Order: sequence, then structure tokens, then C-alpha cells
Amino acid sequence: MDFCGRRSGTVIALALLVAALALAYVSRNFAMDTDTAHLLPGDLPWRTLQTRFEAAFPQQVDRLAVVIDGATPEITDRATELLVARLQRMPVLLKDVVQPAGGPFFQRNGLLFLSQEQLSDALDRVVDAQPLLGVLAADPSMRGLAEATRLFSEGIARAKDAAAADIAPLRRSLQALADGLESVAAGRAVPFSWQTMLSGGQADPRALRQFILLRPLLDYRALRPGEQATAAIRAAARETTLEVTREFGASPQAVTVRLTGTVPLNDEQFASLADRALLNGIATLSGLVLMLWFAVRSAWMIAAMLLTLFAGLAMTTAAGLLMFHSFNLISVAFIALFVGLGIDFCIQLGVAFRGRWQAGAARVGAERAGEAGAGTRCAGEAGACSEGASAERAGADHAREERIAALRAAVSGVGAGIGLAAAATALGFLAFLPTQYRGVSQLGLIAGSGMLIALVLTLTLLPALLARIPLPRNPLATHPGAYARLGRFVERRHRVILIAAALLGAACIALLPRLRFDFNPLHLMSPHGEAVATLRDIGRDPLQTPNTLDALTPSLPDAQSLAARLSALPAVRQCLTLATFVPPDQEAKLAALADAAQLVLPTLDPPAVKPAPGDAEVVQSLHGAAAAWQKLAASAAGDVGALAGRLAAALGNLAEGTSVQRTAADNTFIAPLRTTLAGLRASLQATSVTADNLPADLRREWLAADGRARVQIFPAGDPDDNANLGRFVAAVMAVAPQVSGPPIAIQSSRDTIVGAFIEAALFAGIAIAALLLVTLRHIGHALLALAPLLLAGFVVFGLCASVPIPLDFENIIAFPLLLGIGVAFSIYFVVAWRRGERAILESTLGHAILFSGLTTASAFGSLALSRHPGTASLGRLLALSLACILASVLVVLPAVFAALRRR
Repeated sequence: MDFCGRRSGTVIALALLVAALALAYVSRNFAMDTDTAHLLPGDLPWRTLQTRFEAAFPQQVDRLAVVIDGATPEITDRATELLVARLQRMPVLLKDVVQPAGGPFFQRNGLLFLSQEQLSDALDRVVDAQPLLGVLAADPSMRGLAEATRLFSEGIARAKDAAAADIAPLRRSLQALADGLESVAAGRAVPFSWQTMLSGGQADPRALRQFILLRPLLDYRALRPGEQATAAIRAAARETTLEVTREFGASPQAVTVRLTGTVPLNDEQFASLADRALLNGIATLSGLVLMLWFAVRSAWMIAAMLLTLFAGLAMTTAAGLLMFHSFNLISVAFIALFVGLGIDFCIQLGVAFRGRWQAGAARVGAERAGEAGAGTRCAGEAGACSEGASAERAGADHAREERIAALRAAVSGVGAGIGLAAAATALGFLAFLPTQYRGVSQLGLIAGSGMLIALVLTLTLLPALLARIPLPRNPLATHPGAYARLGRFVERRHRVILIAAALLGAACIALLPRLRFDFNPLHLMSPHGEAVATLRDIGRDPLQTPNTLDALTPSLPDAQSLAARLSALPAVRQCLTLATFVPPDQEAKLAALADAAQLVLPTLDPPAVKPAPGDAEVVQSLHGAAAAWQKLAASAAGDVGALAGRLAAALGNLAEGTSVQRTAADNTFIAPLRTTLAGLRASLQATSVTADNLPADLRREWLAADGRARVQIFPAGDPDDNANLGRFVAAVMAVAPQVSGPPIAIQSSRDTIVGAFIEAALFAGIAIAALLLVTLRHIGHALLALAPLLLAGFVVFGLCASVPIPLDFENIIAFPLLLGIGVAFSIYFVVAWRRGERAILESTLGHAILFSGLTTASAFGSLALSRHPGTASLGRLLALSLACILASVLVVLPAVFAALRRR
């Protein structure tokens, strides 16, 4: 303190220089690793299996999925076709652009994957629709559509006396046609689907969604490595959406394109961390300033403390980048931890200094010296005021010495507690270092180093600043009356307090079996992000869920054999291999397709196609069709007559409408017709499929370059339920122990993380207990310092079990930190109690601990404002833990002191 007080300018300049260099380094080298897979080491057994699978199928790594949803199958197919073409023209940014269940192969051979009964039904509907398809193929326009509807009416008129079953198959299709015509006439853009109409009016939900899988170029120098590639994809998606909606005459909502996968998920995590960063910073700083004002009531002292704090934060951030080159989703939390804990040291020294200086005679001596100097004045010669100047210098020297004396007295009072608290807190953080949880291991080293940096600056830079700043004249507001009342209450009711604390601790211990763990990394991500929302949407479909397992087998026959054994398990819904894409019973299906093709293909490929009609021709044909339906409506009764009347009115209204409406009708009906006709032509020309003639992209998805084959295993039941996934993993691993995939990652990560935190808690407890024994040299006093932490820990566990608050990848780090964070407060009390202080709550130490705790809580609580759910849960749990620690230290520990005094 003597050195820092007398050489304050040098100390301040040196500290600020180091802080400025650290800040410059941070500004140039700051980086974030948002990949949750990097939070655990790569040499764990399940990570080794995952790495082996990724080496065999490298296209599966860092993959991005483009999800296209359309209002109709035609819109979805067209949008996917156009978007694939655009994305394939960007090989610099994107590679391996594939459609896992689409493209020319599935368009041509898709019907072969139906069962014999499904194929027969589909072909029957196509053959029944041959007259309609023939008219539309020869004249794909509104004129052709009007002619086709007229033929419909004539056919129904001839069959009106037949059984209702003869007309029933047409009813749903005609209703869909009437709905579409009425919406166009009313000026509404309602997409129309020929595929849905031909299939009986029921669209397969999976036909409305298509996927494109690709690997984007990643720029790891950027905070969001996939940002450039995803921006290009979104631009292509916007162009595609505009083109498709314009072509189909649909609203922009008729097709949506969303991104998900590893790359956008990781980019979104950084975005959610950065979101509200300014708000969090303002909230943290406001809370700090407010609590510091209540603690010291001096703007200059607050400025000195904040300068010390932010200098330490800059140095710690630079140290973290030097050690690990980037921060991860957990280690970045060191910022709030450093602010919350570093300011504690500053408050302890600042309040102690303020109290010592205020209680002494320094200010009185300085004022008297100043008055004596001011009284010796001369007006005239320059040398006439030498005596007054000398007195002023003497007064200044005296004031400086009094400040140094106050600093020395403050450090002698709280320095040991600050040093011991810093060491214990650092040990609490460093206890994470030996664990296998890399995320918190890095956090432990960074935050542990930060505690030592904070201690050094608290004992150097802060005293130097306090030696130079103007000191406040207002008295320190310690509210001794309130503290005294609390102290007297604790003294009188110490038995009740201790009994209540024991009962509360026992109740919380009994609740421990109800603690719930949720280690699904998806639940730690912001649900507001497109990638997360899309992944959750996909996961609702058990056949599209990402929670599948993969097995590597030596060959395709081995893969088929393993798939057959796994498919027999009740926990398995289905297994896919390359052989899955070779349709069964092809001979019979190809024969049925060939028969249908002989009948229908000549109709779909007419020798001549009529030229596009003019508007007058369209009007004439619409009038003719309306008249035919009106005639049927007049002669038919019941549903047939009502339906005929609707069609007559809709066609008539369109004929009497504007040319713009008829152009909109052409977009609504004819654009999807072209897509449907092209699909029918292709599907009726299917060829024999073998494992050898499958598309190269599809083969690469299931067969590695060295011949090893992949088996993908889907869970039965709810694919997003952790308990169900646990049963699924256990059942599959009993048959194939060498599998990998997200469910195993979730289960194994849970085991690794829980084990890591048990290790960290044991290491921290042993290290802190050893430190307390060595420094306090008394087992009872060491136990006194640890007892409030154990009570607070059990209470927090109990609250988490009863509320409930599930433990996850991030907030679980709050519990081992309880030892390092909470021991600081109890150490201050125990050290003061050992010095003989009895009215601890009424002293400046009680004042400092209260506002230090509140300041730390405000810093931790700011994490709860984060848009990132994991970070927010960590902030909430840290704030809750700190509240429990404060209650334990300020109430229960003084009650223990009171009981000891009575004995």
C-alpha cells in the first residue's frame, strides 16, 4: 500500500498500459466457437465412433439443410427444381448439393416404391383420368380446361341415372375445381393442385415438403462462419419464391424456404448470444453503478472501482484468447463471472478504506493544514507566498500520508480475507480443469486466472487510484440501526434459525431424487431462431427426425443383415440402407406401369399441341362449359345438381370477368398442370432399379468410398423424448454396440457432464478445505467457512427439484461455482470473527458483504436477460444460488457465532 500510494502515477500508468495492450489484442483476435460438439473432448469412445463415421461419409459433416414447404405438391416440386439449379451454379460457396428424396431419379421411379395395391389404385386413377388428361395435354390452357370440364358434364349427364357410386369418385375432384374457379373469380390467390385432385383430393403431407442438402463454404475467421454462404442461399431462395409465385399466380406465402443444420444452428447460437448484448451490458453496468453508489456513496470511488474492474476484464479476456484462441458457449460466461466476483474484491477494499479514512483524523488534519496555508497570504511579490505554499505542501503531504495510512489499515483488516477469498474462488474455478467437459474446463482456467488478475489489480491499481481521487465529504451510509436490529434478532433467535436451517437442509436433501436433467442441446438453443424452429418442426415427423443412429458395416450385405435384426426390435421404427432404395417386386410393378403407359402415354404426348388461345377464345370456351353445367344443374338433383350449379356460376363469372382474372386463372390452373403432366410422363417410364444403377449422389450417402455401408436407424415412439431415446439407444447398442448419432451423443454427454461436475465439486471441496485448513489452521473454523455453502447448495438443489428447474449443459456449472463464489463471503466473516469482532453485521464488513452480494447478483442476473436459453438459465440459477448464499452467510452463520458465544 505504501508503494502504490507513493508511486500511484507509475502504478496507474503501467496498469492502464497493460489493459490497453490487452484490449487491442482482444479487438483483433476475438473469436467464438459456437459448435456444441466442441464442448467435449474428441477422444471419448462415442466421439471416436462419431469421428469414424464422419471420416467414411465426410459430406455429412457441417451440413446445411434447405427445407422447402409449398402449398401444393406442384409448387413444392417446382420451387425445389428451380432452387437446386440456382444453388448448383454456386460451386465456390456451396458443394454437394443433393436432393435426398427428390430429383429425376425419384420422379421417374417413385411409383415403384408403392405397394402393389397402392400402385394399382394410382394407375387406375390415372387411366380413369385419361380423357381429361388427353384434352389438357393437347391444349394446356384455360380453353382446354373449359373443354375438359364440358366433357365432364356430358359424362355425368349420361350417367345421372346410374348408381351414385359411379359419380362419387368425381365429386371430390369437381369440388376442388369449383373451389379453385370461385377463388380466382373472387380475386383470391388459392393454389390449385392437379396431383391432389387426381389422387382423390387428399394430398400426402410429405409431398408438400422437399429437402436440399449441401455443404457450404465456411469462413472460420468470421464470428459466424456460414454467414456468407447462408446469405447466398437466402438470396437464391427469394428469387425462387418470386419466380414460382409469379408462375403459379400464388401469394408469397404459398412457398417458404428455411435453413437448418449444423452450420445455421451454430451461427444462430452466436446471434442469440450477441442479441440483447447491448441491453445486457447496460443492465449490468446500471446495476453495478447503483449498488456501488449505495455501498460507497462516491462517484469518484465508483469510477476507480469500475476502471479497476474493466482493466482486469480486458486482461482476462486477452489471457483467455491467448490460451484457447476462442471462447465457447460456456467459457464466454466468464465475463459475467469476472464482473460479479471482481467487483466484490473492489467493494471490500473500497468500503474498508472509506470507513478507515472517515473514522480517522485525516480529513480534519488536511482541512486544518489547508486553513493554515490559506491564512498566510501575500499580495504582491512572487516570493511573498512561500510560507503559505510551504504550508499547503505540508498539508498535501500530510493528507497523502493519511490516505496511505487508511489504505494500510483497510488492507490489514480485509486484505487477508480478500486474498483467501480470491484463492478459494480461483480453486473453485480451477477444479474444472481436470474434467472431461472441455467447455467448463476452459471456463475454469480463464475464470481462475481472472480471479488472480482481479486480486492483483485490487491490491495495486485500486489503491493507486484511491490515493489520487477526491475523497467524499458525506459520511458512509452503513445504516447501523438496521444492521443492529438484524444482529439482535439473530442473537435472540439463533436456536430457532439453526433448527429451521437444519430442517430446510434435510427437506432439500430429501428432494434430490426429483432433480431433472435435460441434456438435449436443442433445448439450450433459442427457439426464436429459424434453424431451431425448423429442426423442431422436422422432428415432429418420426420419419424425418434428426434423432437417428448410424452404424457402419463392412459391406452392403452386412448392412442389410444388421438392418433386418434391428428392425425386429420394438424400440426401432425402421432401418434404411442403400438397398432400401431398390424397390421390391419390380417385375410385377414394371409390367403394370408398362400396361398403363401403353394406354396413357400416347394421350400425354399428343402429336400436336394447340397454340395458346386469345382471350376471346377463352371467353367463348368458358361460356360453352358454363352452359353445359347449367344444363346439368337444371336436370340433376341433390348434390350433383348443386355442384353443377356451382361450376356453371364459377365458369360464367370468369367468362364475364376481366382479362386479368382469366390470366390469373391460367396461372392458377395451367402452371401446376404442366408440372403434373411432366411428372406423369416421367413416372410412367420407370426402369429397373438396382444398387449399381442408383444415382451417384444417392450411393455416396449410403456407401463409403472403401465399400463400407451405412445403416440409419429410426426410433419408435416420440423421437424427442429423452427417456424414449434412452430405451432406443440401449436396445440398439445391445445388438450393434458400434453405433453413433445424436441420441448417443445426448445420453453419453449427460454421463460425461454429470461425472465431470461430480469430479469438479470434489476437487473444489477438497482444495478449498485444504486451503482453509492451511491458512486458518483450525478445523472448526474451516468448517465454519464451509457450512453456509453446503446449506446453500442443498437449498438450491431442493428448489431446482421442487420448482422444477431442469439442469442442462450450461446451468449445471453454477453448483461447483457455489464453493468458489460463496466461500468468499463466509471467509470474510470467519476471518473477522477470529480477530475478535462480534458485532459483524453492524460493521462496515457486513455493509460491504451485503452490497457486494447484491452487486454480484445484479451482474449474474443480467445473464438471465440473454436471448440464448442456456445462458439465461445459467444467469437465473447463479442469481438464485447467490441469494441462498447471502441468506446463509448473513443469517445462519451469525446464528452459529451466537451459539458459539453462548457456549
